Amino acid sequence: MSEVKQTAKNVGDLVLSRIDSMSKVGLSLPEGYNVTNAVKSTLLNLQEVKDRNGKPALEVCTPVSIQSALLEMALRGLSVADKSCYFIVRGDKLCMTPSYFGRVKEARRIYPQWNPRATVIREGDEFIFEIDPATGEKRLVKHVQKFENLDKPFVGVYLYAPTLDGSHTELHIMTKAQVMKAWAKSANKSLTTHREFEERMVQKTIINSVCNMLVNSHPENSSFADNSDDPNAPEPAPEYADAEEIVEVKELPDAPQYVDTETGEIKESAQEQTAPAEHTSIADDDSDF
Repeated sequence: MSEVKQTAKNVGDLVLSRIDSMSKVGLSLPEGYNVTNAVKSTLLNLQEVKDRNGKPALEVCTPVSIQSALLEMALRGLSVADKSCYFIVRGDKLCMTPSYFGRVKEARRIYPQWNPRATVIREGDEFIFEIDPATGEKRLVKHVQKFENLDKPFVGVYLYAPTLDGSHTELHIMTKAQVMKAWAKSANKSLTTHREFEERMVQKTIINSVCNMLVNSHPENSSFADNSDDPNAPEPAPEYADAEEIVEVKELPDAPQYVDTETGEIKESAQEQTAPAEHTSIADDDSDF
């Protein structure tokens, strides 16, 4: 057995042993999460991960950092097998980072009935919202998008998400300037994918931001908070910026759109605006974005 494979086996055994010990004193992993499969599949993946000098991660990273990264992945119920996380090398340390799919998965574990559904606002749209002076919450009054506006530049995007106590949903809005500021952190400074698949990347940006807020604000996740949306957080080094840009193009609606002001769901006609919102689950694979 090669030294790299032996290192992977030893680290995997230690992590699984520690998780087993923690489970005996109250640790609860997410329902349906197979930690053994997740750790083993990740260790196979790590044999291919290299640092920026081309050296294998399992050779340059300290055993403690590898164990910590795998343990964090397990405690958050993530896995490289379903693309809910990925690993990068920073110096001699291995770091685990939740992917876009991982953040959605974590948020939906807290709010199972929530189906992230972002709507892009384009030039020429009739978009009206108001702010409740008592709570500061935004409410969508009207959004009508004509077919001829679909190819016009976007000016913003919005999404309904649960409040932190889960009692109701609230409206989140991002302007174009806010979206572009988030894109500026991408490792791909040319933003090729963002421009080519603009609609999906705009939607992905607000969903990712809201998921971070929901997950980071949950008491059980406080020790694993992601501060990527914190304006006061230090900027990451360019080579470590989140470079997830896997998207899939889906057909755009071919008729004027009307939006349900309660759910944010797009309807094909004004008469459908009172219909109940359809709830479907988001799969954690590349088929959604």
